[in-house]
Amino acid sequence: MSAAGVGQAAQAPTGEPARWSFLAGAIHLTVLWALAFQRPLFDLLGSNPDFFVARGNTRADIVIYACAFTLLPPLAMAIAEWVALRLRPLAYVVLHLGLVALLSAAVALQFLKDDVAAGPAGLLIAAALAVGLLLAWAYTRTRFLPQALTVLGPAPLLFLALFLFFSPVHKLVLPQKAAAASARVSARAPVVVLFFDEFPISTLMDEHGGIDGRRFPNFAELAAHSSWYRNTTTVADKTPRAVPAMLTGRNPGYHRLPIASDQPPSIFSVLGPSYETHAIETATRMCPATVCHGSGADEAGFSSRFRSLVADLRIVSERLLLPNAIARHLPPVGQTVGGFGSSLAAPKRPAKIDARFQQDFDAKLRRQRRLATPGGKAQMFANFVAPIDGEDRDFYFLDVQLPHFPWEYLETGQHYPQHFPDMDNFIIDDPPGRFIANQWLVDQSYARHMLQAGASDHLLGTLIARMKREGIWDRALLVVSADHGVSFRPGGFRREVRADNLEDIAFVPLFVKAPRQARPRVVDRHACTTEIPGLITTALGVDLDWHADRCDAEEVGVLNSFGSLQRGSVGRYAGRRADAIRRKFELFGEGWDRVYDDDPALIGRAAATGKRPAAANRIRFDDESEVDEADPEAGEVPALLQATISGMRAPAGGIPVAVAVNGRIAAVSRAYELEGKTRFIALVQPRFYRHGRDSVEVFRMTGPVRRPGLRSLGGANLHE
Repeated sequence: MSAAGVGQAAQAPTGEPARWSFLAGAIHLTVLWALAFQRPLFDLLGSNPDFFVARGNTRADIVIYACAFTLLPPLAMAIAEWVALRLRPLAYVVLHLGLVALLSAAVALQFLKDDVAAGPAGLLIAAALAVGLLLAWAYTRTRFLPQALTVLGPAPLLFLALFLFFSPVHKLVLPQKAAAASARVSARAPVVVLFFDEFPISTLMDEHGGIDGRRFPNFAELAAHSSWYRNTTTVADKTPRAVPAMLTGRNPGYHRLPIASDQPPSIFSVLGPSYETHAIETATRMCPATVCHGSGADEAGFSSRFRSLVADLRIVSERLLLPNAIARHLPPVGQTVGGFGSSLAAPKRPAKIDARFQQDFDAKLRRQRRLATPGGKAQMFANFVAPIDGEDRDFYFLDVQLPHFPWEYLETGQHYPQHFPDMDNFIIDDPPGRFIANQWLVDQSYARHMLQAGASDHLLGTLIARMKREGIWDRALLVVSADHGVSFRPGGFRREVRADNLEDIAFVPLFVKAPRQARPRVVDRHACTTEIPGLITTALGVDLDWHADRCDAEEVGVLNSFGSLQRGSVGRYAGRRADAIRRKFELFGEGWDRVYDDDPALIGRAAATGKRPAAANRIRFDDESEVDEADPEAGEVPALLQATISGMRAPAGGIPVAVAVNGRIAAVSRAYELEGKTRFIALVQPRFYRHGRDSVEVFRMTGPVRRPGLRSLGGANLHE
């Protein structure tokens, strides 16, 4: 029997002849696939081409993926149906109708969850399946539905063409005009430019308006040898817009991609013809290929890039399709620009739930010496510092996602794994990027940001040490800044700039150490990050050969993700920044002890420990093996203890708990309720661990705050 003849020979479940041929059926499935999956994904990606830019995907990556996503799933369904047809025509009809029902249900589910109701996931799925079955029945009983799907046959190719050639993605697919190089620069001074991410200047400042040298000694040293523009503000709250503005002096708005061909005049085009450029970009591709020759964070081969792209877009597709009640358990896709399902660490055995979101560009994560720890950020910084030598006319650039979420580094530069993504649940997706309304939990996020800022200071120290060792510290031009800040307010937005967090997002560090600068300066006028190209060219004795945006002396203006400009008075928000700094010291005091613990006065005290029967152990650590071979001096340490406590319900204010490591209280924290479970997290300073196997015991604290009673809840390695 021929495939084309199935419409006459195959019987539908109703006993009537099927109303479609094999070829028509394949076209119908292709159309339904396009409506259910292809169109929503292409609409999202077409509006967010930064996704591909940040990942370093090439023209070939994008085209091959788009074509494969359009054609391969329908082809696989057609092959399965052909096999079923060869076996038995009725099997083909049943399979075809089942696929029609499922794809129709997928289309209906998107309509229901987005436009009708945000009800329970089970109810939405049941309703979508009912709609799918109804449409499959109509498919067999009417001529209209098969004919309509046949008429829509060209739709998948139309969606593909619109995505590749008529959405903003076309700038990545079609050839673009190369960025023109500027005139040669006669200066010889080495140039080092370092941009941090999610780094408000308030994190670095003390209550007197200076740099907090106790926590951030390397930033204090930088300030002592440079011009510090103390009231610098960014122009955008997202890296793909903020960093290009820092490189071009122009706010790109929302219509330009963060690529060299779309924003051609930049500091790269100024220095490129005269300097040897070493650039690492994480979320942009602003360095022209003629200058950087393919520079970027990821130089992996096609196979590695494509696997990573497929993995991330699978998660994006699931979040587009599934009801919110289920999708919120998937990795968030709005906190970083890629690596949504990648692991932050490489434990000896797979964790139950991997920590996620590290944009490490598929780097192989290994335990190495300190600062070459698991995770791409520290290794990326090491790759940036390594080529710095004593030669003139070298330009070194790094845009590093530090101290950007996820928070995974201590102030020592050591890395700690996170196996259950509690912090991801503190940042909710309705609307995206907003903290839950729990002050204590948000303060824990703030504390981890502080520690990661300390790690950034630690890395800055390695850069300064390298420049001194190579003999270029005095004669080099060094620029250190950040693209935007971050905010920690219960119920507030972490990074989306609003009137109530403008002081946290807008004000960023800006230090410019000119060649052979004799003494430090503090510049208190309002400065904008768009001034950075002009400051660089002025220090090198050349003119900026294009017009940069003007920086308003009295007003802050930050573009947010909704395309609107959040404005405010510089003086007003500088005053609110001072209030935020005072609150930071109320929370964390001076030094690092109170960043780790609510009550450092208890830290170090002896805690009664003893042998506990297995039935009494109410603590289940996410990865108990981490404390089996702890090394306090290793590049990776179990500084974040995470566990579930059974048999307890935590009230809104939490339950005070203390954590003893090897018989001494090493952390004071709280247990809290998260998704129906009682959880606790605790940050433990590495000094409490010893080489080898450690015992960890968790206590519920009762009675007076200063001399509380301790009731054991169990722990790990208590029999040793």
